[in-house]
This record gives sequence, structure tokens and C-alpha cells, in this order.
Amino acid sequence: MKIANINAGQETGGALTHLIFQARVLKKHQVDNELILFTDSTVAKAARENGLKYQVVNQRKPEEWIKYLNEKRFDLVQTHGPRANFLVGLQQKKLFCPRVVTVHSDPRYDFLGGGLKGKIQTKLNLASLRRADGLFVVSTELKEELLKLKIPADKISQIINAIDFSAEVPAKIKHDFMQVIIVARLHPVKGHARLIKALAHLNNPHIFLHVVGAGDLKDELNNLVAENELTEQVQFYGALDQRAINELYCQMDLALIVSKSEGFPLVFLEAANNAVPVLMTELSVTSQLIPDADKGIVVNNSQEGIEKGLSQAYQMGVERLSQLGQNSRTYARDHFGAEQFFEDLMTGYEKFSKKEKL
Repeated sequence: MKIANINAGQETGGALTHLIFQARVLKKHQVDNELILFTDSTVAKAARENGLKYQVVNQRKPEEWIKYLNEKRFDLVQTHGPRANFLVGLQQKKLFCPRVVTVHSDPRYDFLGGGLKGKIQTKLNLASLRRADGLFVVSTELKEELLKLKIPADKISQIINAIDFSAEVPAKIKHDFMQVIIVARLHPVKGHARLIKALAHLNNPHIFLHVVGAGDLKDELNNLVAENELTEQVQFYGALDQRAINELYCQMDLALIVSKSEGFPLVFLEAANNAVPVLMTELSVTSQLIPDADKGIVVNNSQEGIEKGLSQAYQMGVERLSQLGQNSRTYARDHFGAEQFFEDLMTGYEKFSKKEKL
């Protein structure tokens, strides 16, 4: 089977991790796979570093990259991200093979906070998803949301998110006070504002928050930190590569996922790989990741819930949190590994490659 994976090429964080991980897994199993990118940026750099096949094309010349895709005789074209979904969707009738889309997050919220432009982008993205020949989703929650959007069940295939777990846990760096981290783009759905408000209301000067990620809310969140007199407790790093994030994890007692909506957050697995326990808001995917109180902290999806969770974690102390992190790592490694991901992916590929092209 021959697969083209198309992306804008500027991904960071979990989206970048997923793209490169998938390409590496396919290469390991000798599945012919090529990354088709609209820019020579972060994804191309990661592809070079991992020895992966990729091609940068000019998104403004669709006739050229459609010709390239058809001449290469791919069995499936798989798109990742709203821009690639939309642009390839516009050319779908010219493709010789089916187009499938990986849906990593609830498409209703991808452009939340974008005003009129965001509403238009959401509408166009949803239309592109409906036109696709098949959809991969990373959680049951996302499948249910797509069904509500009148997308037929036979067009949806579920895969698990996964990572390559390291053989050993990196050594921890001793530190004073409690260190917590949130790795997420600065977007309304990720819950940064209510996290900062919860930390302010908790009024515990011994909890320090590290914020990794870039986005449009940067100035707003910085102002919120200043207004709540938290500048000594909150540090913003911007976007970091995975190596730098892993170095930060070595200093952390707790990772935070306080989103209002999530598909299957790869940051959970990245924290687990570093034996850092996760505090997570109640979402439909949460019980799949934190099945009991020995593997993490689950809180109500609200500012009050986040505040209570931080207080609970602080009272647990370093030793108990460390044990939760070890338990989380063992569970995640056993349930979200590369082989299960590959099996799910190939099942979907076989299913969608046999479908009649729309």
C-alpha cells in the first residue's frame, strides 16, 4: 500500500509528534509513505532528522501537486489539519485515489475565538470533512461528535494515539516547591485563563506554573497573570521542541490538561513517558487515560474543579505524586503503544482504499 500524508508543514506540539510518529511506524513496517508539505518548516525539519521521505509543494499551484499525487499512484491521500483538509478537499474530484482525513480535535472548536473569520473557517472545514471518503478519529468522543454532524458511521474509523515509550524514565532534577506544567497551544479551548484564575484564587505561593505553547492568547494571558500578581509563579516559554519539553518534565511534579474539549491528547502520553502524573478535567476520553485514582487526578471541568485539583495535588506531596507518575507510565505504555496504533491504522487504510471515491 502506498500512502501520501499531506499537511501544511508548520505543526508544533502534539500534531507534529503524531505526524512524525505515524510516518516512522509506517516506515518500520515497510509501508510506502510520503509526507507532502505546503511549507519547508517544522515538519520537514523533523522528517529530515528522522530520515523520512517528504516532498514540499507549492500550495498556490494545486495543478502541480495534484499531478504529482496522481503520477505517484498513491492508494490513499491522508490529510492532517484544517488547511490541508480544505485545500485538498477542493481538488478531491481530480484525485485518482480516495481522500481520508485524520481528525485530532473537535472541528467545531478549531477556530474558537476567531470571530467572523473563525466562523467561516469552521464552516469550510466541516464541509471539507463531509466530502472526505473516510475519517480517522482518535477518540470515541470525536466519533460521537462527527455522527452528530450527520457524517455516516461507515466513513469513520477509530485509531488510538500512541508514542514510542523510552526504555527508562529520565532522571528527575531536584527542586524546591511544587512545579506544574501545561503543554498546549494558547487557544480558548485549552483552558489557560481559568487555570490562571484558579491558581490565583488558591493563593498558594509554593505552586509554580510553567506554560509551554504559542498562540493568539499570549498577550491576554500575560496580562491576566500580571493582573492577578502571579508573575513570580507563572513562566511562559512559547513553543518548544520535544527535547526541550522533556527536559522540563524532569523538573515537574504534575502535568495539567484542563481543556474544555479534547480528542486524545498526546501530551498525556508524553507526560506519562516521563513518569509525570496528570491532572485532567472530566472529558469522555479521561476515563480511558486515568481509569482510577492511582493513575492521576480527575477534576470537574470548571475553574473550581481545577483549583480543588491543584490543592489536592499539593496536599499529596512529592512522593505520592511520583508514585502516581510511575503508575501512569506503566498503564500508558501497556495500552497506547506503537503496535496497536499500526494495527488500527492499517485496518482503516484497508477499509477506505476499497471505498468508491466520492
